[in-house]
Amino acid sequence: MQKKTTYKVFFILAIIAVCAYFSFPLDKRINLGLDLQGGMHLLLKIDTSKLSGAAKDDAADRAVEVIRNRIDQFGVRETSIQKQGTD
Repeated sequence: MQKKTTYKVFFILAIIAVCAYFSFPLDKRINLGLDLQGGMHLLLKIDTSKLSGAAKDDAADRAVEVIRNRIDQFGVRETSIQKQGTD
């Protein structure tokens, strides 16, 4: 009876060791989403000094659309592109 118990204990310890090996380090074993691994924050300012009055009003909206088209072209997930302020 003692021999069966010893084998069971070694078997359980082997399973735990294999699980621990495949669990750590977590950053290489588990694919974390953008909300858990962190993200990127980028703030761009538009230079409107050389634009006329009508073009200045529309420049920010056009810039947001150009950036959105370029980022979505690569299939990046979970993007949030938004306008902040007037420029």
